[in-house]
Amino acid sequence: MNKATKVELILIIVFLIGGYFFFNNVIGLRAEEPRRAVVGIEALLGDNALVPAIHGEPYYNKPPVYNWVLATSFLIHDSFSPTAVRLPGVLSLWIIAIILFWLIRKYGEWKSALFAALIFLTFGDLIYYGAVNAGEIDLFYSLLVFLQALAIFHFHRQRKFGWLFTVSYLLAAVGTLTKGLPSVAFQGLTLFVYLIWQGDWKKLFSWKHFAGVTVFCLLVGGYFLAYAKYEDATAFMLNLWSESSQKSANDAGAARILKAIYSFPLQLIQITLPWSIFFIWVRKVSWKQSPVAVFSWVFIAANIWIYWISPELRNRYLYAFFPFLAILIASIVSNQTRSEKFDSVLSKISASLAILIGIAFIVLPFTEAIPNIVDFKLSFILCGLVFSGISVYQFRVSQNGILHVVLVLAFLRPAYNICILPLQAADSKSTYYADQVEELIEISTDETIYWTGRPYMFQPELSLLGNSFMRDSIETPPLLAYQIPYYYSLQTGQRLLYTDKTREGFWYLGEKQFAHSEGGKIYFEFRDKWTQSDLVLYQIEKP
Repeated sequence: MNKATKVELILIIVFLIGGYFFFNNVIGLRAEEPRRAVVGIEALLGDNALVPAIHGEPYYNKPPVYNWVLATSFLIHDSFSPTAVRLPGVLSLWIIAIILFWLIRKYGEWKSALFAALIFLTFGDLIYYGAVNAGEIDLFYSLLVFLQALAIFHFHRQRKFGWLFTVSYLLAAVGTLTKGLPSVAFQGLTLFVYLIWQGDWKKLFSWKHFAGVTVFCLLVGGYFLAYAKYEDATAFMLNLWSESSQKSANDAGAARILKAIYSFPLQLIQITLPWSIFFIWVRKVSWKQSPVAVFSWVFIAANIWIYWISPELRNRYLYAFFPFLAILIASIVSNQTRSEKFDSVLSKISASLAILIGIAFIVLPFTEAIPNIVDFKLSFILCGLVFSGISVYQFRVSQNGILHVVLVLAFLRPAYNICILPLQAADSKSTYYADQVEELIEISTDETIYWTGRPYMFQPELSLLGNSFMRDSIETPPLLAYQIPYYYSLQTGQRLLYTDKTREGFWYLGEKQFAHSEGGKIYFEFRDKWTQSDLVLYQIEKP
């Protein structure tokens, strides 16, 4: 490795660390982050960490492991801040990248190992969305799936089937207690297809396999037995099935499935840009020479069809496949960059991209798109100058084409943090809800506020291909934008608990219509932009 390569690699690592680990407090929690944070806060402040909860009432959509992870982060930070919420997700990504490097270095070449780790960290949707909203569950869950699959591959290579089944089923159990049924599918399909592919299908009927299944059942079954001492475990399990079923093809009609089949390839290509472009050269690689790449193909082929036909697919559900896609793309890249011509062309493309981005950053402050604030304008101009400097360097050094591309993508993340996130934060719903909660607390003079209203009822069911076999009824507190209980906890250190019984002299937050029916005196009113309902702070007065 020459001096120029070392310098570029150091810059990449510095930019990626800076982009991933800093500025995570700039913008408030978004998308699914507030809900995850609220359940994590409940795990820390509530009476029973075994029972996931919101507003002090059981929460049935997800098992508890990620709640415990978030609670640990809150304890370490001594805060419920966005940084504390997002740190576990960001750490999960970097752990995956480090393991990717170790894995490919162990079974392949150093260059492919480096490329795989860097490609994974710079997938477009991951670096500019998933890792920005890192408080969602999917980054941590992707780590569990990766470790689960890695256990199957690694111990199979060593022919240690006892360890293979025990460790992979243990991780499958942790995954099931994190996100529910998807881990069962990943375990079953990966084991079945890979062992058949390797000619070891008889191991599926060995006592070692049954020992692994026993480990899984003891962990998952033990949790639900413990849960049943406090709440309805049957209803919880039914809802976990229903949650997975609604997002799969199980409850979908033929038209929606066909639409999903058509749109999925484009969706996958889009979220893995720019690296998905390299699949153009997929046929030029001799895949049999890399056992890690072969396993990656098997893992993807065994599992991805479930997501391919799922109408309710979200980009983040596919993050579990990203490490394996990175392995495949790294193999393609390593093969292609052996050509000096290809490497040189890639370098020039990267340099051209850097100068275009640099010009855009320099020009934007002089348009109406950017507020007329000196700090904003200077941030854009400085980032634009850095991109221009990167471009000049890359035009002069016409080698290391892949590292050139990674360098541009790596600096784009801190540039995004410095320039774009503050603009998004100024127009964010989280700012709106933080302001409303602050007003609630001020009016109530720091006294406890309770969330109230008519309970929300739903009926999870065990269904398969349109046939219902079992159904239950569940009551939960009425729906509320999760930013509200999150900011209440952030600002007071307390939970926003639910009650359906109101009394004189207490503060209540509820829908305006419900407050009127209770004869409450209203002190403050605002709009819940998620449920599209008018919420009020009120008290019940003496007649």
